[in-house]
Amino acid sequence: MVLIWRLRSLGARAAAVLALGALSFLLNHLYVHGGDPDHASTIFFLTPFRGFEFALGAVGAMAGERLTRNALAHEAMTLLGLGLIAVSVATLTKDSVFPYFNALAPCVGTLLVILGGQSPWAGALLRNRLMVGIGLISYSLYLAHWPILVFTRYAYFQVGSPAQTASMLAAAFLAAALMYLVVEKPTRYYPLSSARNLFYPGNVAVLLVATVVGASMARSEGWIWRYSLLGPGLLGGGTALTDAAGGPADRGDTAGSQGFRPLTASEIEAGKSRRRNSKGSAPVWLPSRKGSSR
Repeated sequence: MVLIWRLRSLGARAAAVLALGALSFLLNHLYVHGGDPDHASTIFFLTPFRGFEFALGAVGAMAGERLTRNALAHEAMTLLGLGLIAVSVATLTKDSVFPYFNALAPCVGTLLVILGGQSPWAGALLRNRLMVGIGLISYSLYLAHWPILVFTRYAYFQVGSPAQTASMLAAAFLAAALMYLVVEKPTRYYPLSSARNLFYPGNVAVLLVATVVGASMARSEGWIWRYSLLGPGLLGGGTALTDAAGGPADRGDTAGSQGFRPLTASEIEAGKSRRRNSKGSAPVWLPSRKGSSR
């Protein structure tokens, strides 16, 4: 990306970004239709498969200043963008393959809303104080909502009542507001000279902490000792083995009737291998989990 940005011609930059985006989309296609049973998690979590989404945003940023300022055109872009986002919200489910084709509608819709931001009528829906406030904390909200959902499900197993949903939403918004005020806002407006002085020591400190934590988790089978401090389902909702898909039969033991016993990291990897073998191997051009070809 740095090399692309050094290109002098804006057209050349846009063409290079679009080429990378097309390559990223092709990777999605190859993995989805390549026979790898784990393709859904692969394309969702790994950056190369999300590259075409970034490419759309980059091209939009380059084209934004050169688009028409016609109010009617901005109105149409905003309405069409909001429509694409609404369709995505209504139709995508947890079983939808994402990103791939399913990412095009929300990404293009978001881009159109951004580019049509000066629309006098439809844009007013997004320029009121409530929506602007949510926009300000949106990245913190994105970071906060997942751990809240995960740990709530860890504590209860069964999550979905209106009271639980409302509580999780309130906790996510509260955490996001605090993160924005205490972390994000001070960091963004931190004096540049002071930030430069902290850049290298800060990165080294983060890498050291991550290395120590990662090594500790690797040596202790994924911190399996944590279950002795706070077991899953502590606050109610049944047991992990009876509520989880497959139940104790997948474990090859009778732990389901004797209470919760956590899977170790090696047991999880063994289960993944069995699942891949039962669904067939991926083509030889797909990289294996250990980086070697199959």
